[in-house]
Amino acid sequence: MSFFNSGSSHRMRDKPTLEGDLKNLHMPNVVQSIAMSKATGRLELENAHDLATIFFADGAPIHCQSRGLQGEASFIELVSWEDGEFRFYPGPRHDKQTIKRRLETLLMEGSAVNDQLQSLRKLGAKENAFLSRTHESISEDDFESLLKTKGKGSSAAELTKRMYLRIDGRTRLIDLVHRFNLPKRQWVPIIFDLVTSKLVQFNDQVASTSAKLLDEPEIDWAQAVGIDLLMAREETGICSYPGFLFLLRGEFARWERFGRPFSVVLLELSYTSADAGGKSTITSVKSTVTSGKSAASSPMPKPLPLLASEELSARVAQIKRKTDIFAHFEPFGFALLAPETDGPAGKAFAGRLVDGICSTPFNVSLEGASVQVKAGVACIPSDCSSLEAMLSLAKPLS
Repeated sequence: MSFFNSGSSHRMRDKPTLEGDLKNLHMPNVVQSIAMSKATGRLELENAHDLATIFFADGAPIHCQSRGLQGEASFIELVSWEDGEFRFYPGPRHDKQTIKRRLETLLMEGSAVNDQLQSLRKLGAKENAFLSRTHESISEDDFESLLKTKGKGSSAAELTKRMYLRIDGRTRLIDLVHRFNLPKRQWVPIIFDLVTSKLVQFNDQVASTSAKLLDEPEIDWAQAVGIDLLMAREETGICSYPGFLFLLRGEFARWERFGRPFSVVLLELSYTSADAGGKSTITSVKSTVTSGKSAASSPMPKPLPLLASEELSARVAQIKRKTDIFAHFEPFGFALLAPETDGPAGKAFAGRLVDGICSTPFNVSLEGASVQVKAGVACIPSDCSSLEAMLSLAKPLS
């Protein structure tokens, strides 16, 4: 779905009335501030790993969406965010409602989950920590008895058993959570129960019984860097178009196998000469959110010079996540592949990407020229289910 085209900026007109850093203003305080002002609009949040949006109506949250989640589960997930940026944009009421409970109730549940998470962290619960059982063998009756007498967090007995059986001393916490595809409101109480019942513990390394069997080889990771260089265009250092297609095909295969969403943002950057002569610094023309028919034709633009492409890559690198891939697209365009990014998150990220590119003039000078930035975004499976349709929908409108 293409939604950015040259013109005045929708996001420039839509200024945030509340913005800041979650390190300075904690997430519960942010949503309570919106509730006290009885505001209607959207709260956009972004950290190094995820993007999320909460929609409010008269100060009450009515819809929330983040990576792979929506509704109350997504909202409770966000309550524990400790870092990231937030921006609240006033606007009309969102037409979707996935949150039914009161804000106070959601904050209480989110706070309880966050308290358990903090306790787990003190006990060594890092994402890359390995989980191991503390009993070589235990009867089902003893297992249930320990959970009942010492556990506090979860009432999902069957799910707790299933997760316990997956713990083998070689599985990391993050892998266990991804395997069961559970939100924090589910997995945190379960792991909390297992740990406080002294049924499992965290380890920084693979269990010693398994480690003895491993003869770890010395790996020359420079060879992987060599592959990166082979996939990049020599003159820009940006991933090539064939390299992008190769990675895109792999992400599509991952969606087919595991059902994980991903988005693609296509960018067109070009410059057009102004009527007046003389030298001028390249400036960025921001874009509006549009849909439907393409705009009227404009003078034929020219592709950016090499130095501008290098500067563009540096700006994108400051905005994208480590898992995102920035690449050339066809002769003169650019693309960004965003794994684990659904439709709403992809659209929000594309908006931030354009804003970041257009934040300041480029440092390259041309004869009376200005830069145009156009972008489009599409997601599998939100918008389509084939790569051909995805690239067609993400193509910026003319």
